[in-house]
Amino acid sequence: MISKNKKLFLKIYIPFVIIISIALIILQILGSKNRVGYLTDFKLNVAKTLELNNLENINNELDEEGLKNFILNNENITNYIYEFRIRYYDKVFRHSDIYGVYPDLSNLPDYMENAEMDEGGSPYGNFISDKKRLKKKKN
Repeated sequence: MISKNKKLFLKIYIPFVIIISIALIILQILGSKNRVGYLTDFKLNVAKTLELNNLENINNELDEEGLKNFILNNENITNYIYEFRIRYYDKVFRHSDIYGVYPDLSNLPDYMENAEMDEGGSPYGNFISDKKRLKKKKN
């Protein structure tokens, strides 16, 4: 009786271990693949822009739309902080956030002065720009 249970256990256990091993190998290979992406979903971060330009005290006087108009029409504000999201060109990773995002931020475009990613490999981040309005990329 014990040998029948042992044989049944091995018939179930060995294929299970093989399938799990193959899945882990595939995920490891996909995780080590370099992904090419682009920045999208630009949004002006009003609070951080005011803080960067030492205008935090304005925050309580206007509503959000008024603050946005104040920031975009004020000539004394020279730097703007935008939020962004990274998306991928690759079909495998296009709608997937399984793997952490750690981009190479050493080669930034001219309109970006500084870029920082959120913690923990998040696809979201912030950058400082001297442009008032950024054109959104249409896919």
